[in-house]
Amino acid sequence: MADQIIQDRMKRKIGTLKEDSKGNITVYDARNSKIGVIKSDLKGTLTAYDHRNIKRGTYDPKTDTTKDASNKNIGKGNLLTAFYFPAL
Repeated sequence: MADQIIQDRMKRKIGTLKEDSKGNITVYDARNSKIGVIKSDLKGTLTAYDHRNIKRGTYDPKTDTTKDASNKNIGKGNLLTAFYFPAL
């Protein structure tokens, strides 16, 4: 996967997502500082961690649901980038 640029509503770059060969996605802010990582497990579940490796949330593709670190439903679909870019 090529780098994916995250933009705000004014089309300004606010971050970048970079995927490695294992399917993990590193999340960078607009200044290219690492702010987190989204890791994939063997079942396809994605887990978001912040830059200190603290769990922020999970996305289960089987149920198409995103949950926060306390296992509370956030919404339908993959909303993990909202943990890093809440203005979106």
